[in-house]
Amino acid sequence: MGNPKLEIPRPARSAVLGGRCLKLLKNEAGRPLTTVVAPIGYGKTTLLGMRAASPAGRGTVGWLTLDTDDNDVRRLLGLLIEMLPPANEEARLELLLSLQSESKLDPMPAPSETLEKLLRALNELEEVCLFFDRYEAIVNEDAHRLFETLISRSGRRVRYFFASRERLPFAANLRHLHPLTVTHEHLRLTPEETGEYVRRSLARRLEDEELERLDRLAEGWPLALDAFVSSSAEGTLLFPRRSSDKGLDELPFRLNDVFLDNVLNRQPERLRRFLLRTSVPDSFDAELCRLLTEDEASSELLQQGIDRGLFLFRDTRGRCRYHPLFRSWLHARFRESEKEKYAQVRERAIRWLERNGNIFEAIRLALLIPDYDRAEALLLADIGTTFSAPKPDVLDILQRFPDAETTGRPSVAMLYAWFLAAEHRISAAERALDGAEARMEEGPFVFPPTGEDLRGYFASIRSRIAYLRRDSERGMALMKRTEELLGGPGLLYSQYNTIDPCGSSLLNSDAGHWGAIDQTVAMCEYAEPLWNGENQGYGIIQILLGECRYERNELDSAESGLQKGRRIGLDLMDTGLILPASLTLVSLRWARGERQAARVMLQETTAMIAGRIGAAGRETLAACDARLLIRENRAEDVNAWLRERSGEPRGPGGFGHLYRELTKLRAFVFLGHFRQGVDFGERLLHLCESWYLRAHAAEAALLLSVLYERSGDAATAFRRLETALDIGRGEGYVRLFLDEWELAETLVRMYVKRRSSKEPYSSPPRAAYCKLLAQAADERRFASDSLRSARRQLTAKEYEVLQTLIEGRSNPAIADALNIRLETVKTHCRSIYKKLGVNGRKEAAAKFRP
Repeated sequence: MGNPKLEIPRPARSAVLGGRCLKLLKNEAGRPLTTVVAPIGYGKTTLLGMRAASPAGRGTVGWLTLDTDDNDVRRLLGLLIEMLPPANEEARLELLLSLQSESKLDPMPAPSETLEKLLRALNELEEVCLFFDRYEAIVNEDAHRLFETLISRSGRRVRYFFASRERLPFAANLRHLHPLTVTHEHLRLTPEETGEYVRRSLARRLEDEELERLDRLAEGWPLALDAFVSSSAEGTLLFPRRSSDKGLDELPFRLNDVFLDNVLNRQPERLRRFLLRTSVPDSFDAELCRLLTEDEASSELLQQGIDRGLFLFRDTRGRCRYHPLFRSWLHARFRESEKEKYAQVRERAIRWLERNGNIFEAIRLALLIPDYDRAEALLLADIGTTFSAPKPDVLDILQRFPDAETTGRPSVAMLYAWFLAAEHRISAAERALDGAEARMEEGPFVFPPTGEDLRGYFASIRSRIAYLRRDSERGMALMKRTEELLGGPGLLYSQYNTIDPCGSSLLNSDAGHWGAIDQTVAMCEYAEPLWNGENQGYGIIQILLGECRYERNELDSAESGLQKGRRIGLDLMDTGLILPASLTLVSLRWARGERQAARVMLQETTAMIAGRIGAAGRETLAACDARLLIRENRAEDVNAWLRERSGEPRGPGGFGHLYRELTKLRAFVFLGHFRQGVDFGERLLHLCESWYLRAHAAEAALLLSVLYERSGDAATAFRRLETALDIGRGEGYVRLFLDEWELAETLVRMYVKRRSSKEPYSSPPRAAYCKLLAQAADERRFASDSLRSARRQLTAKEYEVLQTLIEGRSNPAIADALNIRLETVKTHCRSIYKKLGVNGRKEAAAKFRP
């Protein structure tokens, strides 16, 4: 056409977001109005350009890139006429003549006759899509009215697409058209897309921790990721090895020109002042906003900041926050440009946050001064809040203390070591304790929140470290030292929540020394008499012992401990106890052949706690359900679950997601996705081995051995099986293998046969362990065969009654569970005893219980 404003722009980047958001636009192609509203750098122009270049269906496409000159309504109307397709050249010339003529005669800014003719010309087209980019340039009310008239009076075959940094002023008047609104939430890259974009750009894959930190800072903002990639390629922005390093902290300042020229300097003075002052806290509500700005119009300014695309977002609870990079940049600018005023605003913010219980945010601001005494006092003032917060958040705070400050503050050093050990960073935890103890003089050191001897908690953490290193003797000695100094287990353990509320297992967490059964049993048997009462500590001990006994295939004693721990969890409504106990009980009941009971346990647990455990806990429950679906051979349901959870194995914010990741690996085996499963499983095994998560590593290696065997790679299958066997034999795992015996039996027996044929695949201890596992599996199979025989002799309802008899339920309980009359239960029982040749319920349970 000759006018660059009317040309569809080429994509600025190979947008990773393109496919996902373009699909959304195509799926909603019938909408008369689509608006893409987001701050600068989210790929609005790229997205509309891709949509314009590949329209859904046939029709005419018109494009207009707006600028400030287009606030002249007559000029704007002329450009709209030029957007008509070349096939309508005659109509276009007629409209331009009409506009020229009307402009001379009509003093009004919007020539109404030409507008009517343009509407008729648009509505006569078969199908037309009109795209308007950079609508934030339009500030003229008459221009807004022109667009509103065009959209509201166009026919069904005319569709409008707008890209703007600011909310469209007339959008609220067109709600009856049910427009599609695409926001920054749609346009931001997911963590997986961020990882893929960086991999393509830098030809290297980010580690999980690196990706998590980059995503937390950039929040999927494409322009920020471009800046990160270009700076990394130049070697000017290196990835830091810990969150306190300066590498990523420089990213906001790489975007200085964007923030200064395209955002801050474009705002009026009053709004600029508002932006700077409200950048002090991480987030704020209307009350804190008024306090910080001291402006009676703070509510109006807040709404302007949101509407104008100034990286200011409001959540469903009414709290507002800036994009992390923009907030960091604003905060630094305010601190440097208005030092005195900044100090006043920061002090107001700290006082308000402290008063309203936002302790961590107050600590962060105190550390920026830096005022380490105040930060420590705030950290210790509400120790319950500290222990109930997510571990990564607490570590982020503690890592902001320089090493010299940490070692000089024994209480801070103890907390830092505590949370490092909980994240399995035991060498770093030990260094923190060593540094603090080197500066501690003789005599008691009091831990202010509890009034106890701080050295007792130092000994407790060192005991955990010793157990993690499989040094049971030293671990036990340090436990006794802890008891001596604290007069018992310590108030931190007995009064505060120290476990993950969404964890799938206590044994496979720091509480169980990451799967060390011998060390965990020794610790729990020593500590059990010290814990009196129905408290969290006693519940932890019972569940740990239950999990250990389950892994050792001691099912009756395992059930007793798990039920005790679960009951304490229910009394306290402590999901950190309920969830791991329930998941192990589900596995235990399935192992006994009590399939209905396993399902009921999972359903009851989900109903009780799903609303209390957040997305991570619900994912764990969904993974447990998927494991039951696999055992029930429900391929379609398993496939649906797996499709919703694509991506590489990750353990963000700790290792809580590994239960889900291992379930995904099981699903790959079950569905026969061997190549995909091997790739996923090797990454998962590497993650587990890197962090010395031995139980998880054994589970991953066992499933991988099955994948390799079914892929025809026997040599690699045997090597992976050996990895699993070495860990299992060393720790005494039995159920880990028996729970997967149907998958692994052929491979294990082949492994033993190779040994007997003197092939160098097996060592005698491994072969002996395989025989032990095979013997346990054969005993289990005998009970299963008996149940199958019973199933053939009984009716469906009688078999259900037999399963409840095996579970030890009374007749009234059976009637209630199966929703039948008590007399009917008695009739079924008499029939069962006669058909199976047993004298009563005890004999039936003993004969048919696995």
